Amino acid sequence: MKFRTTLTAKAELLKPNSNEFKAVASSLKDRYGFDLKPQMDLLYVRSCLVSAGPGAGVNENDDIFTRDEAWAARQTPVLKPFNWQHNDKDILGVIYTVQARDLNGNILDINSDTTPDCDFDLWVEAAIFRLIHEKRADEIETRAKADRLFVSMEAWFDDYSYGLCNAEGSLSKIVARNKSTAFLEQHLRVGGGAGVYRDPESNQDVRIGRVLKCVTFGGCGFVDRPANKRSVIEAVGPMNSLAERDHESEVRLLLQKVLECVEDNRMNANANTDTPAKAGDDIGAAVESVLDRREKAAAAEKA
Repeated sequence: MKFRTTLTAKAELLKPNSNEFKAVASSLKDRYGFDLKPQMDLLYVRSCLVSAGPGAGVNENDDIFTRDEAWAARQTPVLKPFNWQHNDKDILGVIYTVQARDLNGNILDINSDTTPDCDFDLWVEAAIFRLIHEKRADEIETRAKADRLFVSMEAWFDDYSYGLCNAEGSLSKIVARNKSTAFLEQHLRVGGGAGVYRDPESNQDVRIGRVLKCVTFGGCGFVDRPANKRSVIEAVGPMNSLAERDHESEVRLLLQKVLECVEDNRMNANANTDTPAKAGDDIGAAVESVLDRREKAAAAEKA
């Protein structure tokens, strides 16, 4: 039997000329043998697919991922759809690569067959079909900037055990699912319960969830409400970023000022012998002004 669940994650839009995008493009070339170039009809999105390990705890769907199960499924997000509100018929784009990091952000070797001995995140990058879904892409940017749009990951799994979490939210015990433990089903949120179970050993209420087995990640969706605080879109940047458009307007302004100075120089050359020098000073000042604005815009964009 196949079960399905949705997993919340945080995401950000990748700017096409950023260092992050270049790193993704480089990894794709090494792994798949092709170059990923920025394209005007695509919107690039990066999101945290899932966190795995005892410290990751349980999400709002009662789902818990062990390191072994998540690592075994680490390659399965590639080529899966990115949709709107978990509607399988409203597909906006496709996931094209996956990356593993420890919880400090250090990149792990995703090609290793050995499961990491630390808790880790799986991150995915996706391309959204921007020109095919123009209104939707605009809505994604607008709502993301206002913190009113989130992402949620989808997964299939064959089976599960029950997981009990301690007061800190970390997985502390795994209970096999069988006839004698089937009563725990009623305590799960997905089973209509409160997600809490009184552990007879500690005589305390603990959070209970499903420890998923044989996982296949099946897609990701933009959603209205996250299941946890991490499922936010951190940054929004269209293909032609605001900073890039500002630079173009500044260059046009610079050319206009230069032409004005040259025209003044031509008209006043016979009237004032100092005009050429003054025109040169004006041009230099205009250039310095534009360069200063560009540096400030670049610094703001980087920040």
